Amino acid sequence: MLAAQRYITTLLNGEPAARPTALAEVKQRYALAWRILRGLHTIADRAPEVLHTVVTECGGELPQLTSEDVGHDAHNAAIGTALARIALHPGHADHEALFEWILEADRSLLKTSKNNIGAMADRWTWSGPELVGRVLAKLDPQATLHARLRYASASPRPRWPDLHADAITRRATMIPAMLWPGWTMRLLPRPKDNKDPRAGTFRRGCSSFLLLPGGPPQLNFERVGPLLGNHEINTDRDSIERRLYLDHDLTPLASTLAQLARALDQHGSPIDYARRRAPFTSTTVTLDLDRYARLCAQQGWNPGQRHRVLLMRAYLLMLLTGEVRPPPEGASYRFAWHCSEFRFHAPRALRSFLRQQAEDNLTHHKIIEPVTWEPPQAWVAGVRWPGLSPTDVVTAEFRDLLAMAGTVHEAADALGLATEHVRLYCDLTETGAATPSHVIGKHLSTRTVRKAKIREGVLAPDQLRDLYVNQKLELTHIANLASCRPGTVRRLLRQEGIPLRPRPRRIPDRPGITREWLHNEYIERQRDIANLARERGVTHYHLTKMAKAWGIPIRPSGGHCYSAVGHLDLRHPLSEDMRKVVMTAQAIDRLRAVTQVPGHASFAAAARRNSTGSDHAFRQRVIRIEKTVGFQIIDRAAKPLAPTERGREFLREAHEILHTADAVQELARPGSRRAAPDPRHQITDQ
Repeated sequence: MLAAQRYITTLLNGEPAARPTALAEVKQRYALAWRILRGLHTIADRAPEVLHTVVTECGGELPQLTSEDVGHDAHNAAIGTALARIALHPGHADHEALFEWILEADRSLLKTSKNNIGAMADRWTWSGPELVGRVLAKLDPQATLHARLRYASASPRPRWPDLHADAITRRATMIPAMLWPGWTMRLLPRPKDNKDPRAGTFRRGCSSFLLLPGGPPQLNFERVGPLLGNHEINTDRDSIERRLYLDHDLTPLASTLAQLARALDQHGSPIDYARRRAPFTSTTVTLDLDRYARLCAQQGWNPGQRHRVLLMRAYLLMLLTGEVRPPPEGASYRFAWHCSEFRFHAPRALRSFLRQQAEDNLTHHKIIEPVTWEPPQAWVAGVRWPGLSPTDVVTAEFRDLLAMAGTVHEAADALGLATEHVRLYCDLTETGAATPSHVIGKHLSTRTVRKAKIREGVLAPDQLRDLYVNQKLELTHIANLASCRPGTVRRLLRQEGIPLRPRPRRIPDRPGITREWLHNEYIERQRDIANLARERGVTHYHLTKMAKAWGIPIRPSGGHCYSAVGHLDLRHPLSEDMRKVVMTAQAIDRLRAVTQVPGHASFAAAARRNSTGSDHAFRQRVIRIEKTVGFQIIDRAAKPLAPTERGREFLREAHEILHTADAVQELARPGSRRAAPDPRHQITDQ
């Protein structure tokens, strides 16, 4: 007690230069002593033992106080200063218990029911920031998240919110629309069930919360969100307080965001997101599709369609501004899901390409800034992360896990994390799953995954120029080295501006391919040019080009190109009528049916005699041939049925074709007996 009195005397009689510091300490002791003396008359029964000990040393009598005054006599001063010294002395065993009792006594002195953290701390502001910070730290557990952020009461250095709106607006320029990936990994709680958290709303809500610490009371959560372009305020806030952190302690979140906000105010950020939000949107961000096509050719990827371009633009916009909102025009209703899958499956080479595109966009707008940046982890201290720190993940092991995991859920289950943790780490390290995905386009072949590095080396611009221009290698040779098609090499040469060497105009000679042979097989026998090319061991393109060079007309791709008798060695060329009939796969069966009609009393009798099914089906075969040739083959009025005059010539040619076809079939099945022909079916000249 005497030591406390001597210390007060020393402060009052100190040097003039030390008077500001001495005055601050006197204010602290006076603020504590006043509340101690008032509390002795309100809640003395709940006072700690050290208080009763000091009172006993001072005579054992409580101070005599009026309703407003604390008393200015030596007895009161001795008790107040002695207890205030204990409350301010960190080394004393009872200083925390005594300080908590002082706060309880101060709360009992309030004349209104408004005893929130702001009203309580406001009564201590005149005592100095050190004591106010200690009061805020003690009141933190009972405060709301909004108040804990505004007063930074959960952080190691609480403070009175004395910043102006301009300071908060300046801080908003340093914060992306969604919280940085690394800090999201730390603050996003680990899942307790199989449900995936709504990480997008969580990240937007955290970015908005970063604008609350130290700000004026009128700048609430609803007003700070639009500063970052976040307009779904209620959804973002509910995602944090009522969903993700419903069963978790909010202290790590409140402490981290408050410390980050203070550090941003002190150290700043190399990125001005407010300047980026103006020029970069889903429609204005530029993407070099020619360079993307070269990348796909080098890596062996399917370039994809418009949907892939929208996904890449969305990822590019996320790199530049931190978020993609709203979805671009023309996007599917599941565009957000596709963006999440893209973040997991996008290969490292594609991510590097998009980062380079982001740098080009910044350069185009004369913005000299890094593409992305995150506050260092050293800015925050004394926090146990609810999620996972990126430094705790071994990158090599993570990549090995992605190589084995087929989906993001498998990778998350193996690590015991939320799926968003996996995607965030992929964003941080520019790592993607090794498995192909329909989101980024399946590979052209399964070998391209293993041979991607070979392609990168052979099809690199400098190496490709050396192989084609200096070493004079052919396209097919380069394609074999890169395990790709010659067309891929040709496309890359054009994109790099390397002139192609002219192709040889002369068609190389092929043994066994002559104009007479091709005309006979293709024109006379109506065989397919693709079958002829396979028969001679050349490509369809090569044989077609030879036919054009020899003046042989090529049938259109949608026209008749099939001949059911093209494989038969006929003695005479087909007539025009017969050519029309043999263009279908069932031509032989129809010819056999029509040749069996003459000599029978009716079509039904012919069908029964030859066991060809119902008479209706038999009749339809004949009618179909007659419609094809355009005239009547069988005279229905004759009894028995007989061919017409034109039909007689047609049936004679049909018998020749069937005879040749039966001979070929007989040779294919040696030992089989051929039935003797029915004499009624023979067509004579009589």
